[in-house]
Amino acid sequence: MADTRIQKVSDVARRLFITEGYSRTQIRDIAKSAGISVGAVYLLFENKKVILDFVLKCGIDPAFLAQSHELPITQDAFPSLQNELMAAFYKKGIQLAEPLTSGAQGYSYEDLLSDSYDIISEYGDCSLIFENNPQGCGKLGPFYIQYRARFFDTFMRFIKIYMERGELRELQLPEYSVQLMIETMYYWGSRVLFFDLSDQQPLSPDERKLVCMDALIHAYMRG
Repeated sequence: MADTRIQKVSDVARRLFITEGYSRTQIRDIAKSAGISVGAVYLLFENKKVILDFVLKCGIDPAFLAQSHELPITQDAFPSLQNELMAAFYKKGIQLAEPLTSGAQGYSYEDLLSDSYDIISEYGDCSLIFENNPQGCGKLGPFYIQYRARFFDTFMRFIKIYMERGELRELQLPEYSVQLMIETMYYWGSRVLFFDLSDQQPLSPDERKLVCMDALIHAYMRG
């Protein structure tokens, strides 16, 4: 059985790497937020870079977290992580763009939102780490900038098709509307950015998607 402290450290580190930045986050910060000692963190992970790689690996392979790991986890556990990450993101980008080959026939605005939201909620935390730490992620930094541009371009191409077909209302500044759509999905799909109202029952991932989809559908579709 996996050590439960590994998940705690991973969850805390993910949040800190996104909100505070990798370079500004120290092992003592992770230990304090996780409620364990600095020494205990080093019993689990060889160093901070290994924690980052563990977080990124779990971001594309959630089952990795539940595996039994020889402790402390070392860099040897991630022999080809950068290539794995790039391949995973590339595959998602190809899948999203696939309906464009047929002019998005049979593929609605609602379908685009649903598929985009799923990609963002699945890989969003990795994306936010790349976004906020371009210098600390090696070749993943420039790769992600290119991926983000392709994602935006793909989404924009769909939106233009839907406007031409009359499914969406005419947008005055479509590029900024697309930016708003994507940023909204990142907020509602992210485990780190999203926060529940303190006096309400926490929303499930499916409920968060429902709220986000409802808002974006009714904001842009023709009445």
